[in-house]
Amino acid sequence: MNRFERLDRLPFELSYLALLTRYRLKPLSRWEEALSPRQIDILSSLGLEVAEIDRMTLLNRRLPRVVFSVSGHYVDEFRRRFSGKRLKHSPRATRVEGWFFGYPSCCVEQFTRKPYVPNGLSRDDQRILFHWACPDCNATRSVLHGYRSIYNECLRIHGGVVSGDVLSKRFPGLRDRGSQFRKAFPWAASLAALALVPGLSGALDGDPHCLPAPDDSDNDGLSFAEELILGRSVDMVDSDANGIHDGIDESLALSSMIANLPREPRSDVPYAIECPMYGQEQCSVCGEWINMGFIQIIHPVRDLEVTVHYIGLHYLEHGSLGYDGSINSGRVDVDFLKRILFPEDPLHLIPAAMTDSDSDQLEDVEEPLLSTDPSEPDTDFDSLGDGAQVAEELIAALSVLPREPRDNGPYLIEHPLRGFETCDICGEQMNMGSVEIVNPLEDITLCLPYIALHCLAHGSFGYSGEVHLFGRTLPTVLDVVLRGDGGAHRLSIENDDDSDGLMNQEELALGLNPVVPDSDGDGIYDGPELAFNLHRAVAELPVGPLPDQKYVIHIGMDGVYQCLICGESIDMGFMEIVDPVAGKSTTLNYYNDHFMAHGSFSTDRPGLYPRQDIPELVDILGITVTGNGNTLPSAAVLA
Repeated sequence: MNRFERLDRLPFELSYLALLTRYRLKPLSRWEEALSPRQIDILSSLGLEVAEIDRMTLLNRRLPRVVFSVSGHYVDEFRRRFSGKRLKHSPRATRVEGWFFGYPSCCVEQFTRKPYVPNGLSRDDQRILFHWACPDCNATRSVLHGYRSIYNECLRIHGGVVSGDVLSKRFPGLRDRGSQFRKAFPWAASLAALALVPGLSGALDGDPHCLPAPDDSDNDGLSFAEELILGRSVDMVDSDANGIHDGIDESLALSSMIANLPREPRSDVPYAIECPMYGQEQCSVCGEWINMGFIQIIHPVRDLEVTVHYIGLHYLEHGSLGYDGSINSGRVDVDFLKRILFPEDPLHLIPAAMTDSDSDQLEDVEEPLLSTDPSEPDTDFDSLGDGAQVAEELIAALSVLPREPRDNGPYLIEHPLRGFETCDICGEQMNMGSVEIVNPLEDITLCLPYIALHCLAHGSFGYSGEVHLFGRTLPTVLDVVLRGDGGAHRLSIENDDDSDGLMNQEELALGLNPVVPDSDGDGIYDGPELAFNLHRAVAELPVGPLPDQKYVIHIGMDGVYQCLICGESIDMGFMEIVDPVAGKSTTLNYYNDHFMAHGSFSTDRPGLYPRQDIPELVDILGITVTGNGNTLPSAAVLA
């Protein structure tokens, strides 16, 4: 094998892949980074066809890849199927790639359903493979001898030294069982670690412990609110197509994470405190006696805490969020457990498209409206980024909305369609329809596709699926729709002693009392009343130019800004208001006029549209403002 000696100039893993492919134990192999011309030359000298291809992330970032095979057919076909395509982790993509790389089909199918189950292989045998073998796999055992021979030859070429934990690098789902693993794994493959926790891998669908959930239209063991909080489909039993009902899937994942928590207080990561009690209660299903105490699960940095009874843990281990004992019964608090154990999924976090100085998913102009700091990614220093924390609060508020119209608060209406779309990030399927969130107090309606709710539950305002590609939920608008009480456009201002929407100096200039909010006692504060009247006066002006009466000229521009309060698109242009008789004129931006129509002289984009010069506008329009309130000008005044 003298001609293989140059392999010691390659990384060990690349050398090993090259020899496996050269000896046809793998029809095709892939290296997940760019190679130098010299490295490509070494691969070519082995008789391998080599091709460089690009894969694309969700945000169209280029990821270089190199594939090689003894057969040019495999290389060409892989390039045709995947070059320039976005990365996907769906079961279908896994099956196709498994075929190209020569993995046994039984192992591929097992991995798509339930990855990393115990397979009976020793660690030394599994570490030389590039696929996770399914339990007692004869196909894998038949190739192990060839793999082992080539692995040993590669060790000889590299001087018998291999750096790092090869097993954990090839199978990231088996990395450290500590806090980082617990934080990431529920979203990637919620059953990936169940085999690592004794007693969990045997849970089956149909276990009588799996109690029905309230408000569960798809009978998967999750309520409507729980589906939204966890990012699952509200009308699919098995959103991730792993063969397990969503409710069971999530219950087992929570059980696994709780089992892996430290059992002593920590200052930096979540931990659990056991609180047994004197006495036992009986499971109503299997009759097992369980300590009647509980476990406290604590996030010290976020100052969050939730209690789960031991009988609740018993049911979680059997795949149920609901539990029923002789003393305690109910459902575990999914919302709080998620906030503590896995509040976000970094893979789903799509950066904001516009200016986001602190890279927290919130645009700079949005942060003041959400009470966050545009220069600090974690304003309250609780270890969760501002964007993910806002998303967490909004999806929780959205999940408990009533689903029938009402006049005194927001509600949600579902608009499902006959079809599904796949999340471009994780491969889960969601209904391709949407929900309509209505706030009659604000007179605002916001439509969001189900795929947006899925990503919001993962902590992301960006979303992308096969139907709704590269969208973004406006966090400020969703916040208003969910919480607005009718005055969201009326932004608070400084130097306003009576909180009527007019600054003290403006009131003095207009002849109003700066400490009396409603000068005429009609139930409408002075600021909103004046803003409504000025907006109406501008709307009633004729379009000019005219020689002898007040008029308006509209100057539109190519471009719009979305109002951060209601989402309406506003022309970037302005109006010129002219009094030709008095020789006066002023300008009014469409954006400022939009806020005046809602009773405010300030806008949500003060850097672009500062507060309107109210006395000047009042003067040109000829509106009379007195201590008894303000009135619209008469026709004679307008003329």
